[in-house]
Amino acid sequence: MHIVIITSSAKALFNLRKELVESWVNAGFKVTAIGDLPEEDFRQVCRKHGFDYRYVTLQRNGLNPFKDLKTLRELTALLRELKPDKVFLTFAKSIAYGAWAAKRAGITNVYSLMSGLGSIYRSDSLKTKIVRFVLNPLYKNAFRCSSKVIFQNKDDLSLLVKRGLVDIDKTIIVNGSGVDLKRFEISSLPNNATFLFVGRLLKEKGIREYINAARIIKAKYPNTRFLAVGDLDTNPSSLQKEELMKYQEEGLITFVGFQEDVRPYIRECDYFVLPSYHEGTPRSVLEAMAMGRPILTTDAPGCRETVNNGINGFLVPVADTTALAYKMEFFLKHENDAIKMGINSRKIAEKKYDVEKVNQDYFHIMDLQPR
Repeated sequence: MHIVIITSSAKALFNLRKELVESWVNAGFKVTAIGDLPEEDFRQVCRKHGFDYRYVTLQRNGLNPFKDLKTLRELTALLRELKPDKVFLTFAKSIAYGAWAAKRAGITNVYSLMSGLGSIYRSDSLKTKIVRFVLNPLYKNAFRCSSKVIFQNKDDLSLLVKRGLVDIDKTIIVNGSGVDLKRFEISSLPNNATFLFVGRLLKEKGIREYINAARIIKAKYPNTRFLAVGDLDTNPSSLQKEELMKYQEEGLITFVGFQEDVRPYIRECDYFVLPSYHEGTPRSVLEAMAMGRPILTTDAPGCRETVNNGINGFLVPVADTTALAYKMEFFLKHENDAIKMGINSRKIAEKKYDVEKVNQDYFHIMDLQPR
């Protein structure tokens, strides 16, 4: 059995799909990843993990028809060469052109993972409307070429079904990417009044609401700490370096940049906060849940699935700084409740988001039989 995974963000193979790919390798399957990083060093890293890697000129963003047609031709030629039994696709560009290329290469077992729709389907700006106009027929064709279209939350599934882009009979929902419960072990709350945000420093991730809520809380509780793990981004909605420096100088936030291992920062915090506008299923929240942290996130697609309101944390409205700060203050005033919520987070992670259970769901969906 040969499985090919195509991604327009090769780095995400290790950030988001590592356990899934390893489960295929450990089951005795031959695995090849196709991605956007040309570096030979990356190929060597993949081989150390038991799978091969091939490069194509696959861009994650942008709508250049000439470059995209080149991507389609390269993917088709490579799939004809590799002759895989099954193709697994992640991210928009990979799905749009990978499914089409697989059909051209005569491959029928194609699985498209919609890990999140992003702002393209959650915003009505002129730019997103133009992108949707181009993307809709590409998705519709890709889903027609797919055996199954896998979603991580029911909101995304319902939206694309409603738009007529995918047949509901082809869809299925999984519980995110799962979380490695052995690696992300539960730890006691340090009781140091520390909040933590993990994610790219984008408007859509709620970073500005997090900062503004920090300003409200620190005016009443000056010893409270607010950590942020994540990078600046080329996305126009990203914080700018000048803003970041200003907030640090004010003493509102401690930014620690991107971290390969977020576990030390989760151990350091009492409460985990992600005021995101939309997600597939937020990996950072699952990791914090696994380590026994109460969660404060938004009542938004993908986020709302992770929290039973009042049981393992709270849901607040999107872009509502006042509500966010109110629930932050609740945590600070009710330490025992926060401890109970953290314990419940771990229980939910064990029951619903254990990566081994999630990977078994993928095996079932793809009809994979370990040898």
